[in-house]
Amino acid sequence: MQKTALITGASGGIGQALCDVFQAAGY
Repeated sequence: MQKTALITGASGGIGQALCDVFQAAGY
């Protein structure tokens, strides 16, 4: 999970999109 957070953080906009997907999925 931490690696994913770092990757999404570095990706910026893509990171936010993934965050929305993760929250919707329950992660």
